[in-house]
Amino acid sequence: PATGDPAYVVQHRPGDLKAFSAVCTHNGCTVEYSRGSNTFECPCHGAQFDASTGAVLQGPARRPLPSIPVAVH
Repeated sequence: PATGDPAYVVQHRPGDLKAFSAVCTHNGCTVEYSRGSNTFECPCHGAQFDASTGAVLQGPARRPLPSIPVAVH
């Protein structure tokens, strides 16, 4: 992002790009992508997020990862 904050861009199908903040909404740790489970996982407290939607799959986080608009030039 233009802010310089950490983020992930995922492509589940050709041309279908989605971006999400990489900052856990629970305590601000940087999440990691897990290809095997297609999730973002927080190493600090174990929160898990769906890599397709950013939705919380496992707490302690209660809010999803914010999505970020993607522009392809």
